[in-house]
Amino acid sequence: MSEILIIDSDRAARMYLKLILTEAGCGTNGGYESGHEVAEAHTVAEGLRRLTSGSFDLVFLGDRVGDHSGAEFLGMAKSYDLAVGSFMVLLSNDPLVHADLDMRGLSPVVLPAFPTAEKALWLAETCVLARV
Repeated sequence: MSEILIIDSDRAARMYLKLILTEAGCGTNGGYESGHEVAEAHTVAEGLRRLTSGSFDLVFLGDRVGDHSGAEFLGMAKSYDLAVGSFMVLLSNDPLVHADLDMRGLSPVVLPAFPTAEKALWLAETCVLARV
């Protein structure tokens, strides 16, 4: 079982990803005890707190988290060593996001905002396999 965290100030984006993961039997509401645990955060403070208090295998991070970009949030998490051991996925449609990440020395996987269900589930299952 993997632990997944979704950090995004956009409620619709959080609900979309959580729905994909839970309806496929990958979350606490999915009906399978061996599925993934899915947690949510909608602010920078809450995201940092959850990263501090838990160990997540996969973190989906929105392009904007409150007043900060996803790249800024990743920089904060990295400076506190909070992202160690987590597979980070930045969801962004911004064509300049790669330059921003390079400038900060960050290298998460970048997917389009609102990835297909197949991509989200593939990432979740990949984390399960990597953990075995």
